[in-house]
Amino acid sequence: MKNVINYIDSIVTTVNPAMHAPIPEKHPCQKGSNEIDDRLQDYIKLINKLQQHTRCSPSYCKRTNREGVQTCRFGYPKEHIGVTFIREDKNGQPELCTARNNPYINPHNRIQLQGWRANMDLKPILSIHAALQYISKYASKAEPSSQAFSEIFEQILNNSNSDDSSLTSIQKLLFNSVSERDISAQETCHLLNGTALYHSSRSFVSLNINKKGLRWIQGTGSQDNVEDTGRTTQSALKRYWDQPEELEDFSLFELYLTYKLTRGQWKKCKKENIVHVWPHPSSYRNRDQWESYYRVKVLLHVRHQNMQELTENGNINWSTLYNQHIEMINDALQDLLRQPVDDEEVYDEESEDELPFKDEDEDEEQYRYDWMRLAEMGLKATIHSVSDLDSRDMDQNHEWTIDA
Repeated sequence: MKNVINYIDSIVTTVNPAMHAPIPEKHPCQKGSNEIDDRLQDYIKLINKLQQHTRCSPSYCKRTNREGVQTCRFGYPKEHIGVTFIREDKNGQPELCTARNNPYINPHNRIQLQGWRANMDLKPILSIHAALQYISKYASKAEPSSQAFSEIFEQILNNSNSDDSSLTSIQKLLFNSVSERDISAQETCHLLNGTALYHSSRSFVSLNINKKGLRWIQGTGSQDNVEDTGRTTQSALKRYWDQPEELEDFSLFELYLTYKLTRGQWKKCKKENIVHVWPHPSSYRNRDQWESYYRVKVLLHVRHQNMQELTENGNINWSTLYNQHIEMINDALQDLLRQPVDDEEVYDEESEDELPFKDEDEDEEQYRYDWMRLAEMGLKATIHSVSDLDSRDMDQNHEWTIDA
């Protein structure tokens, strides 16, 4: 034990070689290496400026115990100790008590302190229990919650120059609002333990049948493809075309509704899956997405082996295919895109009785998150603000489409 204590004393110290030395006026960390003439005096200045637990406060370290007494959670001020020793704490774990001549000094290493030139706290780990406690504490430590959208914007405006373009403020707002997200302590523990964040009695399947590309980048976190993360894999449509002969009577939607591809094998599910399709074109006739609507409907519900066979090498358009297989499409188990409609239904005062019943409670003001308010804003939304941002000539004359 004596050898252990001697080794600890050689790397950790809580002794101040000049307890009564004044705090330096110039911060010692602001000095360059060429300005340091006396290494000992530099060390003393660093201790007195950086390594002191200067004050206790309820917002930082003061905690109220069961007896109602406020104490420092770090145990300051600490008692003076002549020589270093190791004892058992109240939980039966080994506790290091280093030689100390200052009740407020943090344990440190002189070489590290003078090289790092910033506050440090050096404590040897004396048991596996302490190591596990230390790791789990910091691994599950929750980050401080982010500010609301309006608070971030107000802070950026207060710190911005009134002569700057509004583009700068908007860019800062974007960076501050989308670069991070809040993760709770519970979610952190779930991720570390490999525990699912949610449980569902049904499996969800997302069918991406976009025109561009038949392969996508594999996701992360799945036990089936951890080693293949970053590589491309077949899309849902390509997997359907490669189905075995016994499943050729299934349409794309029917296959993913009742089967699941696991390790290269199609296995029938005990319960039907919840299928989502993307893209999700509008079902209104003769609009911009009308041809895309035909395409998605045909691919989902018409049985086929490949795109060339279905379209006869591109000689048949999607509207023709839709009309040829209209009965098969209408007999589908579910309709993910709705039936075609001629135009949006418009209610007038005379048809007011046909409107769905509205609960009086819906009129009450409810709390809405920032993203809900932004989603409700149209292109000509009026935003009331104490700032003149966007009303200045330099903002209105700016070519925003170029910087978008």
